[in-house]
Amino acid sequence: MIERTQETILEAVRYPGYRWVVLGMAWVTLVCLHWSWYLIPSLEYCLSPELSLTQAQFTLILTGPPLVTIFTAIPGGALGDRYGIRLTVAIAAFLAGAFGLGRAFTSSFEGMFALMCLFGIALSIIIPSLPRLVGIWFPPRQAGFASGIYVTAMGIGMSLGLFTGPLFGGWRPAFTYIGILTM
Repeated sequence: MIERTQETILEAVRYPGYRWVVLGMAWVTLVCLHWSWYLIPSLEYCLSPELSLTQAQFTLILTGPPLVTIFTAIPGGALGDRYGIRLTVAIAAFLAGAFGLGRAFTSSFEGMFALMCLFGIALSIIIPSLPRLVGIWFPPRQAGFASGIYVTAMGIGMSLGLFTGPLFGGWRPAFTYIGILTM
């Protein structure tokens, strides 16, 4: 009983209560990132005709982020290790929002694809940092629970993107609003 109390006190010192705020911020960031990304399919009906996209081009725009992440996730994770996850995730989230916002002002496939690839680079810095965030801020007995929480953000963000796109009244307003929200 005394050992358990000492463990609880040591845990409270090592893992402060505001760890839930940190996790909440990561959760909101992930929701916004995935929402921004998954607006693409729900806006295809107006995006493709306006940019004169072929099906292949549209598919490339949608798959640009994971294609880039294949090559940039390891260096992205290394950046978090080198400069700290707070700084790298904050910068990458801001850049992801800026690239997402930039999509509202592009007028070609090439510009949209480039911005989605840059968005993917930002994702490849953020996503590898999440396990480390959990490892730093949460005791081992809560690591699975905390990881489960941030994973829900991905699904919620994807779902929001897939069903809210038409509510914005066009792809330019959608990318503008979600880009600003992400930043």
